[in-house]
Amino acid sequence: MSVHSAMPHVSSGLLVSRLSIGSYAVFNGSDPVDKAYEILRHAYERGINTWDTSEGYHNGEAERILGQVVQRGIDECI
Repeated sequence: MSVHSAMPHVSSGLLVSRLSIGSYAVFNGSDPVDKAYEILRHAYERGINTWDTSEGYHNGEAERILGQVVQRGIDECI
């Protein structure tokens, strides 16, 4: 399976990568926004456009960080 292969999402038809990045362990520590941005940018450049997050990850902090990453410029992901 290629990282670059994608498939249509069942209900939306958007092309989603077969792999996704989880945000539970990635978005903590020092400089979490910078770290998350670099990880997600790197993944996106290699064809991964799907992220997993939950308001339960670090009491919503993962979602807040992901929002800051999207504002910074990674906004073509699903």
